[in-house]
Amino acid sequence: YGFGHLHLTRNAEFLQIYLENNALPLEITPYHLIFIEQDHIVPAHTLRIGDTVVAADGSAAHVTKIRFINRKGIYAPFTRSGKIVVNGVVASTFVTLQVSEHVKLGEFTTPVTYHWLSHISESPHRMYCLHISSCEDETYEERGISNWVFPTFKLFQWCLAQNWAVMLLVVVPIAAVFCLLSIVEICLEWVSLPFILFLSSLYVLMGRRLCQTKRPQRRVKKHKIAAASLKYD
Repeated sequence: YGFGHLHLTRNAEFLQIYLENNALPLEITPYHLIFIEQDHIVPAHTLRIGDTVVAADGSAAHVTKIRFINRKGIYAPFTRSGKIVVNGVVASTFVTLQVSEHVKLGEFTTPVTYHWLSHISESPHRMYCLHISSCEDETYEERGISNWVFPTFKLFQWCLAQNWAVMLLVVVPIAAVFCLLSIVEICLEWVSLPFILFLSSLYVLMGRRLCQTKRPQRRVKKHKIAAASLKYD
């Protein structure tokens, strides 16, 4: 539905990863995430010869050779699932901003993976591209990073430069918001956007009518109290 990074002429360093029984090597940037055994998703630069990655058919493929190369052009497409198969290997469409696959707050390693956090943070972008616009005219900043991605990318870069307390105070509320948006996205997979808007409008109208029907009842009670006080006098 879009690209997280797209630059046709920029030079970049890639890892060329060779696998057994695979004619074409996988070319991937060092901090791009790749699926390995036991459902782990690690930065590509942490792979070593003999490690196993996940092949397109779900089987394990052993790494036989790794080397660095330079290429002209950077292409990082986004998919709905957050996964992509390149030359028979399952990779993530996201990168990590730290060395590990998990988000680290200071010295503490959280159970939150960069793949999961990146996937939910892409919810607004996915919903816009898949349900509102085709995103064919998407724009990118000078390095080729999508302008949808860039603000979140810069925010998390800033957080990583702070102490763990600041990171916790900033990252947790933002992640909570993205979780809610991710739930909305899941709902959109089952029902259409116009239907959700219709239900939302119906809910608002019903709420207003309930408020209007309750007001006269309160006035009647006030009149009854006033009449009772006059009768008593």
